[in-house]
Formats: sequence, C-alpha cells, structure tokens
Amino acid sequence: SQPFRTDNALVTAAEVVRRLDEYQPETRIGDTWRRYVEGVGFPPETAESLLSAEKIDGFLETLPPGFARMAHACTHTTIAPTMVRGGTKQNVIPDQIELKIDVRTLPGQSGDEVHALLVDALGDLAERVEIEPNDDPSTSSPTDTPLWDVLGRTSARLVEDSALVPFLMVGGTFPMLLGPVIVLCARRLDEEGHDARGGDPEDVLLHTLKSLLAVAETQ
Repeated sequence: SQPFRTDNALVTAAEVVRRLDEYQPETRIGDTWRRYVEGVGFPPETAESLLSAEKIDGFLETLPPGFARMAHACTHTTIAPTMVRGGTKQNVIPDQIELKIDVRTLPGQSGDEVHALLVDALGDLAERVEIEPNDDPSTSSPTDTPLWDVLGRTSARLVEDSALVPFLMVGGTFPMLLGPVIVLCARRLDEEGHDARGGDPEDVLLHTLKSLLAVAETQ
C-alpha cells in the first residue's frame, strides 16, 4: 500500500461524517410542538424556553437526555450518519465509500430542502459527494376531525378530566406500540364520528387504549 498523496475515499468520508455530525439545522417551532408544550402544562419558564427558537438549544443542554433528544427532534431536522460500506481489501486504498444517513424532517419540509441542508453541511466537499435522495416527507394529521373527537371522548372515559395533546412521533418504539390504534383509525367513520359499519368505535378504542397502556407498563 502506498497512501502518500492518494485520494483516499475513506478519509474523505470520515470528514463528511464529522461535518454532518456537527451540522446544526435551524430551529423550527411548529404548531404541533407549540400545542404540545401548551397542552402539557409545563411551568411558565420551561414552556417559554421550549417555545423560543433563540433559547431552546441552550435550554436542552440542561435537561435529562431522554426528554432533550425528543424535544430536539421535534424542533429540528435531524441528520445522523448510521452506516458505512466500502473498500475491497485491507491493503487497497478505497476509491469509493457508501454512507447511509438517517434524516428526519419536520412537517412541511420537502426533499429539495433536505438536499440543500446536506449541501450546506458538506460545504466544499459537496461536489465530491453524490447524494441519492429518498423523498419521504413527514406528515401532520389534522385534529379538527370526527376521529379526534372520538379519541378525546374515549380518553376522558379512560382518564377522568384528561385532554388530548398533539405530538410528533420522533422515535421507533412509539409507532410500534400505537400500531393497533393506527389500524383502528383506518376504520371508516361517518360525519358524526360513528363507525360506518355499525357498532360503537369508542368502546373498541377504549379497549385498545387499555391494552396499549398494559403493554407500555411492561416496557
């Protein structure tokens, strides 16, 4: 192996990973995050910091890691290098490295916007990197629907005086636990919020929520 003055793709990839890891996309305080913070009832000082684009990043440094990571992902596009593949032999300088990165967007962001963020993060290395897009934008479900009303009434039956609070799903575990609810939500409801096929969807949903709570308590 003669590495002197070679263009080692692995060395370049290492710098790409470093830049992506250090890159800080701008803070975005969206409507769902705002409604969540206001609905949970945090102390006024905490809520103010969580809803301030200027204060939240510094404030998250003072919070427990679990909540800080969740809050950061709810208010920022996240970019995480997760996989690398390349090279043919130990004594051969690699000319190509494949990196896989996990990008989680906020509702309303497009694939073009993500591409622009990556180019900005890479700086002068952008022209040496081929970016293969995977335009899978995040979505935000409306809350002014019969289904939301059914969820609200059912939750109140399960927990007295409770209220629904919208939230962004930023982790893999939660969608897994909410699978049964997602399936239930796909059932057809008429304009009054009743199961179009007959029956009381609130009773079914109540049973489902109780089952989910039982599963969550075992985690």
